[in-house]
Amino acid sequence: MKYIILAIVLLVIFVSPVSAMNWQTETVDDASSYCPYPGPNTGKYTSLAFDLSDNPAISYLYYNSHELKFTHYNNSSWEIETVDDVGQVGLYTSLEFDHSGNPAISYYDWLNGSLKFAYHNGSSWETETVDDAGLVGLHTSYITVVDSPVAGFSSNVISGVVPLSVGFTDSSANDPTSWVWDFGDGNISTNQNPVHTYSTVGTYNVSLNASNALGSSISTRIAYITVSGVSVESSDSGSSSGSSSSSRLSIITTQAQNDATITDNISEEIPEESIQAEKNVSIISEEEKTEGTDTKETDADDIKSTPGFGALAGIVFVSLALIVLRKINN
Repeated sequence: MKYIILAIVLLVIFVSPVSAMNWQTETVDDASSYCPYPGPNTGKYTSLAFDLSDNPAISYLYYNSHELKFTHYNNSSWEIETVDDVGQVGLYTSLEFDHSGNPAISYYDWLNGSLKFAYHNGSSWETETVDDAGLVGLHTSYITVVDSPVAGFSSNVISGVVPLSVGFTDSSANDPTSWVWDFGDGNISTNQNPVHTYSTVGTYNVSLNASNALGSSISTRIAYITVSGVSVESSDSGSSSGSSSSSRLSIITTQAQNDATITDNISEEIPEESIQAEKNVSIISEEEKTEGTDTKETDADDIKSTPGFGALAGIVFVSLALIVLRKINN
């Protein structure tokens, strides 16, 4: 009696998961007409596959006219179409989807004893005979071969001033399904084509780990992104990238040697209205220089030791003092 009770318990444990499954069935295609051969007219030699959206699709034989059929569920109903109706085709079908979501079917041509292949190019079906040497093509199978990825990437920019926004583009081969980006500044992303903003000056390594069901691959670029400070104007090249620059002070003397002209790229240090108040002291721009002008440029630190600079500065100081006294007397 003990053995009988034990057998009943094991049966319940084994059957319980199966009984909990809820199978849903529906008729996909019920087209039928007179067929001189025993057996079903529709739905023989079927093959089932799921597309990239996990919707089911079926390839099968329409036995009455020996046509290869294909049906696909579009989230609301089944769409049925004829793939091949030349000869007596559609036996031993095998269906699969490629990485772009296009279906392909291998099948048998009974009339010619050949192996055939049908592929949907995105708009229509293309069919071809693969092998017709002898009695071939029975019990076909179509599989998709997937290799592990080979990681690769590019970006729209590789240098610039802070904050620098960089758009990265995945160019990995062999259809990866997941991505992990390391931007080198402590931030990562799992998007396929991310956009990242660098907020600190520096040089950064960037790496991409691309993977799929068969493996992964890492591509790393050393010192790939360079982020600089704010651009500063300078008199040498017009602009520079960095946090410092060298301003330059120019002394221009005319041929008469009587008048002197001072020009400074930082106009706030020598106000134009103050210097131009004196007859023989003025500020000129680069466009105003003539062929009769002798120009000498030097660093601001060196100009202090130039002979005659003290006298020239004195002229400016006296001129300013005279202007102030005139305004007081008035």
